[in-house]
Amino acid sequence: MTEANLFPHPPDPVAALARLGADIVTTPTIRSAALDRLVGTRVWLKLESLQHTGSYKYRGALNAVRRVKEAGQHDGVLAQSTGNHGIAVAAAAQNAGLDATIVLPEDVMAGKIAAIEGYGAKPVLAGHTLDDRYAALAELKAGSESAVIESFDNPDVLAGQGSASLELIGQVRDAGGELDALVISVGGGSGLAGACLAARATGAELTAYGVEPVGCDSWAESSKAGEPVTVKGRASIADGLRPTRVGDLPFAIASEAGARSLVVEDDQIALAMRDLMVHGKVLSEPSAAAGLAGVRQIAEEYDDIGVVVTGGNIDPAVLVSILATV
Repeated sequence: MTEANLFPHPPDPVAALARLGADIVTTPTIRSAALDRLVGTRVWLKLESLQHTGSYKYRGALNAVRRVKEAGQHDGVLAQSTGNHGIAVAAAAQNAGLDATIVLPEDVMAGKIAAIEGYGAKPVLAGHTLDDRYAALAELKAGSESAVIESFDNPDVLAGQGSASLELIGQVRDAGGELDALVISVGGGSGLAGACLAARATGAELTAYGVEPVGCDSWAESSKAGEPVTVKGRASIADGLRPTRVGDLPFAIASEAGARSLVVEDDQIALAMRDLMVHGKVLSEPSAAAGLAGVRQIAEEYDDIGVVVTGGNIDPAVLVSILATV
């Protein structure tokens, strides 16, 4: 199944970037000589931790919410999330003048709840699994005039998040380089699929990699199976990468593009967080640091690897706790 079979309009990161315009941050792409030496290849870091709401998820949420606003058929939006997508949808809804309700797992970090409330949205806590959140979302949707902003299988979300990779490829070229690999962490897969579309749009001959924690590796298992599969899941310090199934649309796009998978342990993610802080001077959340953790597995194969540092939303106490382990 291709993306054309799933949605009436294909996701387009080039059009998304134009629609977002000046309402997003054109985040910098940097290199650290110390980090390059440590990893063993040239690593280009796209700092989406500096994006509005502290995550690249704002790109996708704003693109999708704007489409809802333009259609004029809904007075609000609903979303389910482990945190960053929910924060982004809340902020995008406030920007568009729409109400928002966000379904979150019961163990979500308190700071993410506070951020959602700070943007005027209503958080609703529901269980610990993706199925729990979808069930709560369905109840909220029944009889509601709100549109659901799906974090995985929404072409506008996917295109918006792909705009980060689009910028990354262009920024590396502006600096005289050319990526031969692009690495991004995977929850539902929209960022990975967006990276594949960005590579296609720019003619970049690179290999895209999706990185997941052990036990939350639905993209890896789906790649082996040739279709989206559900994994059992387990606890991870990368709380944003806990979805147990990749979206159908991201899977179709990433598979067609030949994207590959990397699986990392929590201690490797913690080490990558430390390396980003000490050698790159970059604050990241665990889900974002997973990308650099994956780079270590492929550093000998490529000369120039791009990493989308997807977000920097982490509770200070959690940061101290993780860094104390490495």
